[in-house]
Amino acid sequence: MIKLKKTNDDKEKEGEKKEEKQKEEAEAEGGEIEHYPLKSLIYPFEVIVSPFKAFKEIAQNPGVKGFLLIIVLFIATSIGVEYVYGSKIFVGVSGGQPVLPKLDTYLDAYVYVTSFGNYTFKSNAPYTMNYTFINETPLTQYTIFWVNTTETLTPANPLVIIANDTFYQTTVDLNQTARKVGNLSLTAKFSQYERPKFSVILNKTAEWNLSDFTINWFIRPPSPYTYLANLTTTLDLTSEATLSLLQTNVTTAELGNTNSINDWKFSILSDWSDYGNATIYGGNTTLFTYSGTWLDVVFGANDPKIDFTTVNLTYSALVNTSFFGDQLLFYEMFDVLSFFFSWLVYAVALFLIANVFGEQRKEEKSEKESTKESEEESEKRSKRRRPWLPFFILVGYVFSVFIVRSAVSAVLISTLPKINFQLATQSEVTLSDRINAIWSPTLANKVGTYFNFFVEAWFTMLGAIAVHASRKMPWAKAIMISIIAYFIYFTVRMFIGF
Repeated sequence: MIKLKKTNDDKEKEGEKKEEKQKEEAEAEGGEIEHYPLKSLIYPFEVIVSPFKAFKEIAQNPGVKGFLLIIVLFIATSIGVEYVYGSKIFVGVSGGQPVLPKLDTYLDAYVYVTSFGNYTFKSNAPYTMNYTFINETPLTQYTIFWVNTTETLTPANPLVIIANDTFYQTTVDLNQTARKVGNLSLTAKFSQYERPKFSVILNKTAEWNLSDFTINWFIRPPSPYTYLANLTTTLDLTSEATLSLLQTNVTTAELGNTNSINDWKFSILSDWSDYGNATIYGGNTTLFTYSGTWLDVVFGANDPKIDFTTVNLTYSALVNTSFFGDQLLFYEMFDVLSFFFSWLVYAVALFLIANVFGEQRKEEKSEKESTKESEEESEKRSKRRRPWLPFFILVGYVFSVFIVRSAVSAVLISTLPKINFQLATQSEVTLSDRINAIWSPTLANKVGTYFNFFVEAWFTMLGAIAVHASRKMPWAKAIMISIIAYFIYFTVRMFIGF
């Protein structure tokens, strides 16, 4: 009996020694961490400034509160980036407050007051047009549509056929010396919401014996600077001594008051994209007794009908437009979807690769004689049945680095020059083209590019720290696992398009 008693005492002593040894090992690895209710809310920030300490603590208590805070901060900083971006992009919007078009008839002119400005046709030359803001600020001093051939044609017998609040039609005879060889018909349709639609049609008579012809649209602007598609800078029409070729195969021309399109507060847009391509000439010349700077839009050879429109564009920051809210919602939904997709792909990759390279070290537990499990033991068993969940939450803290990237991106974008862009036109130049042309050479853009590379490397290292802290793996193996997982994560994202 005494020997048996001694044996039990020895077992108790051995158990105590074992517990002390385990305690020493725990202390050697950082000790037990005392957790506070709001401690997990500090982890997203602690991961940035002290990742080794933070991941040790998170590995012992992978609380979901901190991960949810990361999601909230990610959304908040993403919204901040979109707002800063929207403050740098100025979009050209045609028209103001929608109003019903109204015709004002005067002795010398027909004036159409519309949402897009005032269009004036002179009574003595109804085939010509002037265009002003609704406050009568001149936008075009003079425009005329004419037929250009090898012979000189002169206008005769101009006649207004229809003039009401929404429709205007006029014709003018085309005379070659004393013979009428055709007539030119101009129609204009005005509405409350749609940009005015103009059409010019050449009708030949039996006397027509001319060779090739083109319909030309001559525009005399109050400001000499023009911007054409596929160009990165404006052209100064006054620099051309005579009408000179500016560009071929374009569908729009925009006129503004400075040599930098990004400084324009408003502009005049001539758009014939419904028709197709045209060739642009510009420079100084005398046309129809008017001397000065002209823009000449030459339409297709021997084409008797053209369609076009001309409106003013008022440039306003994207954040101030009515459609920015919808755009912001779309991009934020995409960003959130991309965040969760990236998190799942990277966490799954880390989890599977870590299992391939080595199983997580299992802790030895003494058997309990009590048939009733404590609440703590039940929770631990639940975690053992689903070991991926705490690991996935732990990996989620790695994405704290993207919050820093968004914050830095917002600061860098705020230093970039503004960009004017026509969202509503069918331009060959996209917004991406303009951004690349204007922002790519800047120091802020170059710094942002290198910082993104740094963030990706930082992200990979945080993944290695997370694996080391949770799986107790050697550093070399943890780094290798993180690099392989990042390669998988990067490849999948590129393939999906996130």
